[in-house]
Amino acid sequence: MSQLSQLVSFLNEALPERLRGFDSWIDNQKLTPSYKALGNDQYRLTITTYDGVIELDKFPYRQIDPGVVYAMVEVWIIEHASELRSDMGISGADIDAELYDEESALVTITVPLVDELVIAPDENGMIPFMGKKWSVVTPLYDVAESAEIYGADSTGAAVGGQPK
Repeated sequence: MSQLSQLVSFLNEALPERLRGFDSWIDNQKLTPSYKALGNDQYRLTITTYDGVIELDKFPYRQIDPGVVYAMVEVWIIEHASELRSDMGISGADIDAELYDEESALVTITVPLVDELVIAPDENGMIPFMGKKWSVVTPLYDVAESAEIYGADSTGAAVGGQPK
């Protein structure tokens, strides 16, 4: 699932029902080759950067403070955006509000996002690579929950809990 899809899902769950059903799309997409073996028989081929655009038409800015939506976007970025976003120095969101009348506006939020394009072997995959068939997948990362670090002697120091 793309970062934009995740952000849209988050907003649809958090916003009042009358604000759901907004438009969203990807703009200014770029691919940066970034081949890397990720473990678990997965390979990252590229990193894609793009603008995730969210457009709220006829936003009732007098009834609902637009800052609430802006805050939701920032909260999602802080809690859920890819770490690659900060690694690549990607900037914050841009806001454009165009008033229709005294009650409503077109609010456009443009969020720079980044996704990894990762493939894994799949007999039914469509991508020929290294003599196998592959499919695009959501990357699966193994994270160590504990470890022991050894120095010059044989005494280990536990990190992150009790190692097994």
